[in-house]
Amino acid sequence: MPAGPPRPAESQNAIEKQFGRNLSRDEMQAKSCAYATEQIAQQMADFQRLGVLGEWDHP
Repeated sequence: MPAGPPRPAESQNAIEKQFGRNLSRDEMQAKSCAYATEQIAQQMADFQRLGVLGEWDHP
């Protein structure tokens, strides 16, 4: 898994697979934000699991 936030195309493809292509702009932006937040949290958990040191409470 690459580090950093997901690329916009990656987020859009994942959201369209789950919810279809008929989302309004506002719905797509909200779902993209939620998707990015979820992916960053997963990456943070993976880094902690691997023993990467950091200020995890204050990223």
